Amino acid sequence: MRSRTSCDPPPPALRRGFTMLELLAVIGIIALLMSAFVLVFANYMESAKVQATRTTISKIDAILKQRMNALRKQDLSDAANRLVIANLASSTEAGKALALKRALRSNFPQQRADNANGTANPPAPFQRITSTWVTNNPTAESAAYLYMIVTKGATYGTPTVDDSAFLSSETQTIDDVTFFVDGWGQPLRYYRAPTRLFWLGEDVNGNGSLDTGEDDVDGDGNVSPTSTVQAYYTQARIILAPSVRFSSAGLLVHPLRIDGDDQLNRLRELLLSGSPATFQTGLWSSFESVFQTPATYSTPMILSVGRDGLSGLDEPSSSTGAGRRAALNSTALAGDLTALTDNITNLNSQTLGGN
Repeated sequence: MRSRTSCDPPPPALRRGFTMLELLAVIGIIALLMSAFVLVFANYMESAKVQATRTTISKIDAILKQRMNALRKQDLSDAANRLVIANLASSTEAGKALALKRALRSNFPQQRADNANGTANPPAPFQRITSTWVTNNPTAESAAYLYMIVTKGATYGTPTVDDSAFLSSETQTIDDVTFFVDGWGQPLRYYRAPTRLFWLGEDVNGNGSLDTGEDDVDGDGNVSPTSTVQAYYTQARIILAPSVRFSSAGLLVHPLRIDGDDQLNRLRELLLSGSPATFQTGLWSSFESVFQTPATYSTPMILSVGRDGLSGLDEPSSSTGAGRRAALNSTALAGDLTALTDNITNLNSQTLGGN
């Protein structure tokens, strides 16, 4: 072997590989970037589901309220007179208020009991929602009725709406019954008269009225106290009310204690008995179960349970009057209000728990 001279080309440089530490550092950086991407993408998808849910609820809400307001403009004199003749109302005005309550219940049902489904001649088009279907899909009952109301129900002169008005992602069909769902695929909840969200205080002794110690409304109209968990179980949760009014006797009436469909409290005699006349627990409970909490502000609520799948409220299909009116479910909440924080409703632009 000859010796290397100055004319010979230099030997190629040796290539140094990555050390294990360098490889681990690169892998760590890639993993960190991937984690950040996944987090951003997950947040984006979550925001998209929230926005899609709000869009769906907003569409349904506009149609529902338009139909309800159109029904309120109908002439109910004949129905009112029949109620007076049957001694179910003491005056034509009371008869009109009761006739409207009955019409709203049967034409905008949230459960089978609302429209006499299961009888010999159940009203169309709701007969498709059978008791068996409800048993198999209990959380979807009100969403199924809501879909029927919007796409098949009476319009009272308002524009008709068919299935094409909603995306496939906004509905789900089980056993030939279609119902509305939110962005997470959970059935929407529909409460025709969620008066337990507006009822100020709790009728602790069950006498049909709020007595001293049960009424938590201050002179300024604000609900108090608001700092305890118990307050969430016993007081109004949504303060969304009309302007303050005066009673027929000239007394100031809290706006949350005014039924918009019976502003002069014509239905009062349905709940009174005895001499002197007093509210009767049974009559009060029956009225709440069938229609709404008496003498209480009301507006329909469409609700998404959000990502956690929990509403913190009794279901619209509840067998109790308070439950049907969206009472807070103390068992489900168990002292923890977080189940309310991601609910999305038509009553506000944020979540139910956020207000």
